[in-house]
Amino acid sequence: MFKFIQELKDSFYEGREEAKQEALEKERIEDQERVEILEKISELSKIEIFGCSLAAPFRASALQSWFTIFKKDKESLEENIVPFPLFSFGGEDYITDEQLASLKKQLEESFTVSGPEEVLIMAKEFLYYTNIDLEALAEIELSNDRKLPENDSLDIRLDAWLLSAVASLITSGVQVEDVPKEKALQIFAELLLIVKEKYPNWLSFSKDFVAQENRTKVNGRMAQKQLENYVSYLTYKFGSPWVMFPLESY
Repeated sequence: MFKFIQELKDSFYEGREEAKQEALEKERIEDQERVEILEKISELSKIEIFGCSLAAPFRASALQSWFTIFKKDKESLEENIVPFPLFSFGGEDYITDEQLASLKKQLEESFTVSGPEEVLIMAKEFLYYTNIDLEALAEIELSNDRKLPENDSLDIRLDAWLLSAVASLITSGVQVEDVPKEKALQIFAELLLIVKEKYPNWLSFSKDFVAQENRTKVNGRMAQKQLENYVSYLTYKFGSPWVMFPLESY
C-alpha cells in the first residue's frame, strides 16, 4: 500500500515537473517571438505606426488583438502580447487570413465600401465633416449623389471618431482593397500635424473617441461595449501602440 502511494506521489511530482518545463519552454518561445516582433516594429516608419495608432480603436476591435472575454478590464497590466498589425498595415507574415477577412468585413459592413476608389472617397467625405482637406486626396472627387452640407454649417463635432474611422479605412484599404501604401503614408503624414494640434496625447483622444462613439449610434450596444473595452486596453496594455509610441513622441 505504501509503495503504491509513493508511486502515485512520484508520478504526481514528475507530471508537475514536466508541466513546469513545458510552461518554461512555451514562455521562452513566446519571449523570442516577442523580441522578433519588437525588432520588426523598430524598422517601421513613424508615419506608418502613427497611422495604425490613429486607426487602433477600430483595428484592435476588428482583429480582436486582446480577446480577454474572461478577464476583468484592468487585469494583466503586464500582459506581454504585442499585436504587430496594430503597428503596421503591411507585414502579411504577422497577420492571419482570418484577421484580413475581419478587416474586409469591417470595411464592407461598417463603412459599406469595397475597392480602392470607394475607400478614398469615403475617407475624403469623412474628413469633409471635420473641415479637413488634404493635399494627398486633392484628386479624389466626392460622389455627386451624396448631398453634403456647406462647410460653414457643419456642427457635427465627431473629430476623434471620424479621424480614427478614416485611418481605419486607409490602413485596411491598403491590406485588403489595393489602396497604394505610398498614398496612405502621404495621408498620414498630413494627418499627424493636424492630430497633434487637436490632441495633447492619446488619452485625450480616447476620451473624445468614446464619447463620440456613443453619439454616433453606428454600432449596437454589444459592439459598442467591445469597442470601448479595446479603447481602454489601448491606454495601458504593454503591446499597445499608444503606450509604446505616445502622441507626444512624434
